[in-house]
Amino acid sequence: MPRPTSRLATARFIAVIAGGIALLLVLAVSAGDSFRGLFPERADEGTAIGVRAHLAALQRIADDNGGNRSMGTPGYAASVEYVRKRLVTAGYQVQVQTFRVPRFVEVAPPVLGWTRKQYRPQVDMRTMTYSPSGDVTAPVVGVDLKLPAPPTPDSSSGCQPADFTGFARGSIALVQRGGCPFTEKARNAQGAGAAAVLVMNEGQPDRTAVFGGTLAGPEFRVPVLALDYQVGAELAGAAAGPDRPVVHVATRTSNDNPETQNIVADLPGGRPDRVVTVGAHLDSVPEGPGINDDGSGVATLLDLAERLSPVGAGPSSRPLGRDPLPPSGAAVPPAPEPGAVGSGPLGRDPLPSSAAAPSPGSPAAPAGSPAAPPAGSGVAPPGGSPAAPPGGSGVAPPPVPPRNHLRFAFFGAEELGLLGSEHYVATLPAEERARLMVYLNFDMLGSPNYARFVYSGGSVESPAPPGSDAVTKVFTDHFDAVGLTYTTTPLDGRSDYGPFAGIGVPVGGLFSGGEEEKSRAMADRYGGEAGVAFDRCYHQACDTERNISDRSLAELGAAAEHAVRHFAAAETSPRPGQ
Repeated sequence: MPRPTSRLATARFIAVIAGGIALLLVLAVSAGDSFRGLFPERADEGTAIGVRAHLAALQRIADDNGGNRSMGTPGYAASVEYVRKRLVTAGYQVQVQTFRVPRFVEVAPPVLGWTRKQYRPQVDMRTMTYSPSGDVTAPVVGVDLKLPAPPTPDSSSGCQPADFTGFARGSIALVQRGGCPFTEKARNAQGAGAAAVLVMNEGQPDRTAVFGGTLAGPEFRVPVLALDYQVGAELAGAAAGPDRPVVHVATRTSNDNPETQNIVADLPGGRPDRVVTVGAHLDSVPEGPGINDDGSGVATLLDLAERLSPVGAGPSSRPLGRDPLPPSGAAVPPAPEPGAVGSGPLGRDPLPSSAAAPSPGSPAAPAGSPAAPPAGSGVAPPGGSPAAPPGGSGVAPPPVPPRNHLRFAFFGAEELGLLGSEHYVATLPAEERARLMVYLNFDMLGSPNYARFVYSGGSVESPAPPGSDAVTKVFTDHFDAVGLTYTTTPLDGRSDYGPFAGIGVPVGGLFSGGEEEKSRAMADRYGGEAGVAFDRCYHQACDTERNISDRSLAELGAAAEHAVRHFAAAETSPRPGQ
């Protein structure tokens, strides 16, 4: 089915930009020079246009390639080439890292039913990614279920082999979400002789619907389904009765092992022993174009990378036909009418950049560092940004090279279980791992019913690495400084920070909300609709350009840039002993 592309209506654009300019003025006054360069041409719509242009490019790629940009497809290959070319043009040292990953394809919808009821695919149950094909009819046995569900997540059903003590081999195991990865539950069930595995949602208000889950690889021999909580509770209730239900489970899937790619781009210069890595995932799910998940993170970081580079995007590759910037002192051309020949996105041309020299006396890179890029890298020096240009022109000064080395990473196969970031981390030599100073993750920044989530702390099973609290504080200090509320959310391992945390690198990042419903309290705090998902198009075909909040992009994008600049210029590392 074709995916509709969208462009903002001019009236809506003007309204959004007016609000954005007001926000940026608050940023400049409240947070000081840390935000200089957020809009390097002027404190206007420059970056909004840049980010939106990248989103439009990703949408076009999906439209031209079957409606998605998922791993192993022409849409993903085109996404890789688009990002690679932009970064090469911007002067980055770019590596395309190719590796093989297991790929899962659902050939036919799953089947689940018994004498009383036939359940609906995608509504009541779903095939878990990497489940093998199978056709099983057997009794259902509940495994360490907590029913009714407790008020807060507390399940560890199926997480230990001991949970299956007395389990009848050849039965279908019914386990409850929570406490450990799905792979552990399925592995323990298979080891106990289960003929199939059903993983029901846990049952709290935001954990009831059928969910998408991955088994991280094709190691299993038995079919595995994810269930709506009510479906699982219904089966569990019947299984506890005198007549255990005999249930039919069937899946038809395919697994193979294609090549995919990560993109790793280094800005020349900065301390080689302190590497600030900033990441987003480049792949979508097969169901849609993935413009919020995670085109929003990709576009935000790609725009930032171009503006922090010595040469920017280059006159031949400005988004959507943006013309080269006029020389310093040239008159600013009037904005053409929308749709005019040569106009930029939404009918706006760029404004002139400053030609002022960098501030004298900038600190030199430490001995042994790679050659620093020329002025214009876009990273603030230690102690703040360069002085504002004279005359109140509103034009950002040319920035100076970073103190620390800056790296942008765009990972593949995240939607299959963080496989791109896992491969990247696993193949880093020990000495390179030791140089990683911090990892900042930006996965979904434009949810239409958004909130401002800041990653903070881990869990008992997966504690946050030492130094991660300092990363959280950089984000929360930013929101405090600009008068925006925020909500902390645990580092639960669902995105690409997980492999970095696993080797002790301090991690953090931002998130605008996914498939969970926004509560009344959250709606009162942030606005939006209570009882509706933060992103109602999460992992669906409707995750298009229309599924983006410009305000969320602006607010979380400003916080992302603040953090990148902070750590690029930091004199001390949050990583203990570095």
